[in-house]
Amino acid sequence: IKITTDWVKAYNWKVLPVTGPYQLGEVKKGKSVTFERVKDWWGNDERYFQHRFNPDRIELKVLRDQNIAWQHFLRGELDTFPLVMPNWWHDKTRTPEFEQGYIERLWFYNQTPQSPMGLYLNTADPLLRDLNVRLGIQHALNLDKMLTTLLRGDYQRLNSYGSGQGEFTNTELKARPFDPELARQYFAKAGFTKPGPDGTLQNDKGQPLTLSITYTTAEHAQRLTLLREEAKKAGLNLELNLMDASAGFKSMLEKKHQSAWMGWSTSRYPAYWEYFHKVNANKPQTNNIMNINDDAITALVEQYDKEFDFAKKAALSRQIQQRLYELASFVPAYQVPYTREGAWRWIKLPKLPATPKSELLYWPLDGSNSGYSYGGLLWIDEEAKAQTRAAIKAGQPFPPVTLVDTTYQQK
Repeated sequence: IKITTDWVKAYNWKVLPVTGPYQLGEVKKGKSVTFERVKDWWGNDERYFQHRFNPDRIELKVLRDQNIAWQHFLRGELDTFPLVMPNWWHDKTRTPEFEQGYIERLWFYNQTPQSPMGLYLNTADPLLRDLNVRLGIQHALNLDKMLTTLLRGDYQRLNSYGSGQGEFTNTELKARPFDPELARQYFAKAGFTKPGPDGTLQNDKGQPLTLSITYTTAEHAQRLTLLREEAKKAGLNLELNLMDASAGFKSMLEKKHQSAWMGWSTSRYPAYWEYFHKVNANKPQTNNIMNINDDAITALVEQYDKEFDFAKKAALSRQIQQRLYELASFVPAYQVPYTREGAWRWIKLPKLPATPKSELLYWPLDGSNSGYSYGGLLWIDEEAKAQTRAAIKAGQPFPPVTLVDTTYQQK
């Protein structure tokens, strides 16, 4: 490689050598990325890799709208589709393709680290600087009703900042329950005692108790609308601000949000410095979107990063989560200890379809965000594919298939 003044431009799209089973192939910018199976790959005969990474060619298509992608899937132009969202699993799959057995559904319980999904309160905001306001918000959000109604009881309430990380999770913490009267008591301590014309509490200056929520997933609008209607019982007005994913995340990193409805990706062991250390507070382009500027949690985070003893590090993690609970800047929402997906009947998986740490079922490559290796377990049954195509043309159905695997379900 010769380093020149135009090195970045010259090498930006050159294919690098790989050690994995797939090599980057054709790239259609903005449309698709293709991977080709490496011939005579060194790992073919290794015990751990045998019978994995079976497709000769993988095409990842860029479809920016989920509903458009769904139509591609129903036409057989996509082989698999995620179905974690309850309305997709329960309602969207009521189509001839599923009911006639051409596409199969699989619900697989796993044991993966759970994303800290919830409401992130920007503590630098004038309203949210007051701990009593933050505590009131904790009790003003009826997340349990959202889970049991809109989400069909499929999701589980998250109790702390993430879960599924063993000893690193503080299991003694319990999410604060919906309690409008208790919420009003906290709001009163912050000076919001008088109901306005619409029922929203006000302080002596006439300032209404209003919280703006920035979110980037359109499918979550109904969930947040339910929370907004329930929050009125506590005298809290929620303003919902849907933004494009890129613009919304940029706004969060620049700390322009009042609160954010989102969830970070997670890993086998939690990371805290970028999210909680005070050096990242009130500074743009950092992940401390709650603007936490707290000496106690900062000291714990610094100890955590320097500690190599597993038990001591786990104990520090639990203390960090305890302190975050006391700060009440994060409202835990829900966790999803499973994956659900649909696939055309020619895409096959082993009898035990995945590993305990599998975040996805039909991921053809290796690796994951959590540092576990679980991909490449699927294969394509060409005979079943030809049979299915012929059956569709002939109008011949197959028995509908919905499998639920609870092998690794945690009670």
